[in-house]
Amino acid sequence: MKKKILEKDIQRQILDYLKIKHFFHWRNNTGAFKREDGHFYRFGNLGSPDIFVVKNSKVYGIEVKAPKGRQSDNQLAWQIEF
Repeated sequence: MKKKILEKDIQRQILDYLKIKHFFHWRNNTGAFKREDGHFYRFGNLGSPDIFVVKNSKVYGIEVKAPKGRQSDNQLAWQIEF
């Protein structure tokens, strides 16, 4: 049986590589949550890449997908706009 490749595993390998190579980078978390009192919070920019890297004064965004993963409409809009 073939092992399923998960996006989080690919992402971890990319982050490890960037760290080894001493590239300035960060994991860009986005999401939302609701507190017990009913307040809803959203953080990050919807559709923004999973990882940002700065090299030679340029900023690169890396969106990680597993082999069968597809871009969301928000991710496609982000790619087109920026």
